[in-house]
Amino acid sequence: MKNFFKKIKFVASAALALVLCFGGLTYADSTENIFETDKDYVDFGELSELGRSYTQNFTVRNHSDTEQKVVASVGPYENGNVSNDFKIADEWLTFVDGKNEYTVPAGGESVVNVRVHLPNTVKAGTYYASVKLNLESETFKTIDVRMDILGDGFSKTGSLGGNYARSISFGGKIQAGATVKNTGSAGFVTTYTLRKGEAFGLEHFQDIISETKEVPAGSEVKFDASEFARDQYGIYKLEQTVTYVNGNGELIESTLKQTVINLPWASVFIAGGVLFAIIVLIVVVAIIRKKHRKPIAGEED
Repeated sequence: MKNFFKKIKFVASAALALVLCFGGLTYADSTENIFETDKDYVDFGELSELGRSYTQNFTVRNHSDTEQKVVASVGPYENGNVSNDFKIADEWLTFVDGKNEYTVPAGGESVVNVRVHLPNTVKAGTYYASVKLNLESETFKTIDVRMDILGDGFSKTGSLGGNYARSISFGGKIQAGATVKNTGSAGFVTTYTLRKGEAFGLEHFQDIISETKEVPAGSEVKFDASEFARDQYGIYKLEQTVTYVNGNGELIESTLKQTVINLPWASVFIAGGVLFAIIVLIVVVAIIRKKHRKPIAGEED
């Protein structure tokens, strides 16, 4: 009997250890669900006065039922194809009053204030940095920071290429997308949206994709609907909208509408098989009829 209770105690202890272990993993994995920020990136906008400071802020919300301590830190920009010469904004970025630790109450929020102090000598262009939000030394969110420093040589210039939507596609993937190029000396933000509606009748569209990307100077970004829009079979109408900066530095919105037929590969194979069978049947019938046809008088066999 004593051995029996020892076994039960051992099993209970092991079960408790597993619960605590997986409970810890669940907590770590759900960190992103605990917090929410009102911005994915902080945009200081167009700055023209060198040697002065500018401030911006964003909000961190705590969706858990316990108080959380968040530590913010400044770091380099890591996303996109940006020249190292324009990743130095983290050297100018600080937290207002040096405050970078925030105790966010349960169900509450805290405002993170950041300040950038521009050097007296810096060339025109778009500069980048980032703010990392950490919980217990682990980063759960990175807020990108950008600023446009005006001056000689500052230009936002771009173009739209490869804007397409195929009318016939297979396998459920929507074959649509666009390419936005930046040919200027400053970065800009582009937005891509794809909506699906009825092929006939009133145009009631539903959103399928909505993406926003930074286009650094001298680079290009591509949007590919097939990466996200799958199992979209049938006949329907697509509305694809892309925003970009044109050669005159103007923000342009380009919209493409296209009626699409999207078929499963199985139906294509079946249709091809049926068509092949029909052709074979026609050929066989023609051969049989020719073989059994009676010759007409005066006609050689």
